[in-house]
Amino acid sequence: MNPTNPNNIFQAAGGVKTVTVEEEVAAAEKRVKAMRARVDELTAESKEAKAESNEAKKGLISIKRKSMTEGATKEELDEAAEEVTKKQKKLKDAQYAQMEGIAKLAVAVMELAEKKEEAKKRTDKAKEAPKDMNLKKDKEWAAHVLKQAQQRQKEKLQTSQPKIHEGAAEPEPER
Repeated sequence: MNPTNPNNIFQAAGGVKTVTVEEEVAAAEKRVKAMRARVDELTAESKEAKAESNEAKKGLISIKRKSMTEGATKEELDEAAEEVTKKQKKLKDAQYAQMEGIAKLAVAVMELAEKKEEAKKRTDKAKEAPKDMNLKKDKEWAAHVLKQAQQRQKEKLQTSQPKIHEGAAEPEPER
């Protein structure tokens, strides 16, 4: 694994393929998309179960009315009540599955948001790091060049001034 590459977040033992943050974000987006589709299916099933439950309730109510006016049998009432109970259980199961799917979707969306935030931080760091490194190198280079220039200037001053030894005559000023 290249530790200087901020996109490498882990590498499995044995040199298995390195997964980048972008790949993790893409995978999380696929999971969220699949979960949204599943939640849509569960919602449709829940609506269908609710409609069936309402129909069963209406059937039970009509049989009760019939029993009051025409005298429906006990078997008809029991069958209708049993049908309503089955439909309501199916409705509750569908609603529970829908709520569970929504909860899983919420967790997946939160994970996706975290992955995107992590990817943004890593890309921001990746953008800043080279600038900082270049800036540091540029500063070092500039300091080195400045020192060289100062040293050359000192040398130039020393060579341009004649060395005066004891006993040597001073040069005459020009007229």
